[in-house]
Amino acid sequence: MNRRIYKTGLAVALIAALSMLPFLGMTEFHTKGEPREAIVAMTMLQDGNWILPMNNGGEMAYKPPLLHWCIALLYFITGHTNEYLSRLPSALAFIALIVSTFFFFTRHGGWKKGLLTALLAMTAFELHRAGNVCRVDMLLTTFIVTALYSFYNWFSRQCRGWPLWAVLLMSAGTLTKGPVAIILPTMVTGAYLLLFRRSVGAILKVAVCSVLALLLPALWYWAAYQRGGEAFMALVMEENVGRFTGQMTYSSHEKPIWYNFLTLAWGWLPWTALFVGSLFALPKGTFTYDRFKERLAKWRQLHPSITCFSWLSFLLILLFYCIPTSKRSTYLLPCYPFMAFLLAEYLFFFKRKLSERRGRKIVAALSWKNMRRTFVAVVVLYMVADGIVVPAVVKQKYDRPLAEFIATTFPDDTIYSHLSDPYMHFFCTNFYLHDRIRPFTAVQQTIVQKQNKTTATPESGVLMVAEKDLDDFMSKHGQGYQLDLVGQTPKPMTERRSVIRFYRFKKLSTK
Repeated sequence: MNRRIYKTGLAVALIAALSMLPFLGMTEFHTKGEPREAIVAMTMLQDGNWILPMNNGGEMAYKPPLLHWCIALLYFITGHTNEYLSRLPSALAFIALIVSTFFFFTRHGGWKKGLLTALLAMTAFELHRAGNVCRVDMLLTTFIVTALYSFYNWFSRQCRGWPLWAVLLMSAGTLTKGPVAIILPTMVTGAYLLLFRRSVGAILKVAVCSVLALLLPALWYWAAYQRGGEAFMALVMEENVGRFTGQMTYSSHEKPIWYNFLTLAWGWLPWTALFVGSLFALPKGTFTYDRFKERLAKWRQLHPSITCFSWLSFLLILLFYCIPTSKRSTYLLPCYPFMAFLLAEYLFFFKRKLSERRGRKIVAALSWKNMRRTFVAVVVLYMVADGIVVPAVVKQKYDRPLAEFIATTFPDDTIYSHLSDPYMHFFCTNFYLHDRIRPFTAVQQTIVQKQNKTTATPESGVLMVAEKDLDDFMSKHGQGYQLDLVGQTPKPMTERRSVIRFYRFKKLSTK
């Protein structure tokens, strides 16, 4: 690659970093997802258990530990636990994804298409949002997509040697969320090899790579099983098999198939409007079945075809996530870099078609100078939203004041919580209290038996209960305890969006 490409890649990295890094700590945790992951990293340092730490009063982490290891390492190095450090691995993964996308598509599609692809991906709403939060999705996406890039680079070498980088990236992805990080790259790769009628030996190499990618994660799964036993294996099966087959013990983001297409349209803002609007400017007969067959035949004559690979990656990943009943917009994140390249190709095609029709005004609007201005405007818009608008809007949802009240009012008491939903906790408040809150009824989830086994309830302490959950607590435990109200919040707070009451309790004698 020439010097110009490297300089452009550096500029892409700087813009991506500028759009993301300064604002990671501007908003406090206000949803359950982020503190749920951050608390796992916190308890790794507190308990010294880096394999299967227990948090929120004895709950196993629902995901493998790579993200938590990264966060815990940042906590350890800096000596602090805060929102910025918790979100930093996702932001760095976002930057790495954008930069690798630029270099990959520049190598196989040309400098202009590579740059346009990277800029489109960088400014897609869903990718930007995923890079701003403490969740596993951005890290997983980076590993899946770069594994696919590695496989394609191997194709371009006529399948000589072994795609070892793909093996390592799939292993890292499996340690981030599970075997889906191996399933998706090998599924797309196998389909691509079959489409281009590659040798059986090449297909066998991909199969071997998928097995090799399991080796490093298997070490963690074995170590975690030694600590968690059957309860751990039941959790693994539910999260990886039950979620896909729709046989989970609790409902989780159950949506119809059309939800995926809706989230793609929403996630591609602001470029969805550009694409839809441009369709009305194209001449009639631009898209026909015969033209598609001609284009597909042309792609198959190329060895390999980056356009065909991008279509295959996008469509197969989308199809895969249409199967399970559990659907979230973040599941489709690996589609976005490939969709960005396809959109970039479409814009070049659109400009060429209008040039043939002498649509000079629209062609001029799609010049590099004007497109750069548009991208700058979108990046600035995100910076204003992340740095000013979003923190101001969600400030009323912050739970840090509640955590500070508890720390001041009950500095030495054990805090117990009760929620009618056994899978819920006071995640935000507990993070700011450094995992002080314990469930009133400790629950060991035994998913295999689809039931909960409870342990003994506490003798005394301070109960933290949402007003909406008070009747549920009284029906289950009210007869056996003396409760004295010692405080409550003046307004609804926490994920429960309810007034929170505090009772000093003592178990009544059974004699």
